[in-house]
Amino acid sequence: MRRQSGLAVLAAALACALAAPAAAAPRTLGPLEGRADAVIDLRTREGVELVRGQWRARAARLAEAEFRAVGPDLRPSGAPIRTHALTPHAGAAGFDDSDWEALEAGALEARRGAGRLSFHWYRIAVTIPDRIGGVDPTGATVVFEVVVDDYAEVWVDGRLPRALGQSGGSVIRTGTR
Repeated sequence: MRRQSGLAVLAAALACALAAPAAAAPRTLGPLEGRADAVIDLRTREGVELVRGQWRARAARLAEAEFRAVGPDLRPSGAPIRTHALTPHAGAAGFDDSDWEALEAGALEARRGAGRLSFHWYRIAVTIPDRIGGVDPTGATVVFEVVVDDYAEVWVDGRLPRALGQSGGSVIRTGTR
C-alpha cells in the first residue's frame, strides 16, 4: 500500500485515470488532455478490487443546528441562530462509515434517494496499486472523473477541493431545474 485517499461522494458512476507524470513544479491542472495511460473503473468489481476498496452508502438528512448570523464582517460572527445542516457530515478523512450499507460496484447507479429533496453519501477508500495493467503509476497525476445527477460534493482526504470547470465553487451541479 503506497497511498490511500478517502473519498466521500454524492454520485453514481466513477472512474480513476492516470495521466502522464506531473511536472516537477506545482501547477493548476486543466481537464485531462488526450487519453489516459491507464483507467480504473470504480463502477466494476474488478476496479474496486484493484484499489482494495469497498463502496459504502447512507442516506443523509437535514437536521436543526446551531450557527451564527451574518456579522458586520460579513462572516458568521453575529448572534447565535438556529438553522439546518446535513447529517451525518461524512466528508472528514477519518469518518467512520463501517456501519453503512456495503454496495457492490455494479449497484452504484441504482436510485436510492427518496424523491424531491434527497441527499445520499457514497464513500470509498482508494489505494493506488503498484501497477495498473502494464503502467507504473509512480509520479503520475491521478484524475478522478465523476458523473453527477444534479448536485454533488466530492471530498478527497477530508477536503472539498476546488477544481477547474466546476460551477458553484466546490459544489458540482448539472443543469437547472
